[in-house]
Amino acid sequence: MTKELALILILLLASTFPITSNEVLIYQVEIIYENQISLYNYTFIINSLNNNFVNFTLVITNLNNGSVILNNTYVYPISNLKVLPINGVVFNGENFTFSGYTEYHNQNASVYKGYFIINTTKIPSTAYFVNNILYFLNGSVDGYSVSISLSSEFSLSQSVNYGGYIILGIIVAFIAIGVVILIKIGKI
Repeated sequence: MTKELALILILLLASTFPITSNEVLIYQVEIIYENQISLYNYTFIINSLNNNFVNFTLVITNLNNGSVILNNTYVYPISNLKVLPINGVVFNGENFTFSGYTEYHNQNASVYKGYFIINTTKIPSTAYFVNNILYFLNGSVDGYSVSISLSSEFSLSQSVNYGGYIILGIIVAFIAIGVVILIKIGKI
């Protein structure tokens, strides 16, 4: 019985996700090549999270001329995110791997190193994730320089979301039940 409770608790903790439905992440991307600066906004709108899938819309705007380059909706399994900038994933990135922890603007950050790709050029880059969300990336090679920063993060919904409290309540209940069972069988 205790093993089942521990397994359920582990599954609940593993299924946590750093963003919620109706959350918006806006990134400013600056690419410099031979003194020419290109600025873009990458806007990620989380439409829904359910059944281990995330549905989101990505809008890419060229800030140099105001044109919308991309406006697509994607559905990915949470276990295989390819574009959404969370949990070590970098859009337009390749081979990002965890390299350690550091402090970024007075917050604990996970550091990932890999390649940001522009056309066919792979730019060695360092990415900083705070609370599993990409906050900053920079890199340069062969006249290319890239900088990505989270410029805004907000929620579209004004209503109170009790989902997080429900999950927390379930976790606390499982821990309490586990402690009671361990006390009854004499392990504590």
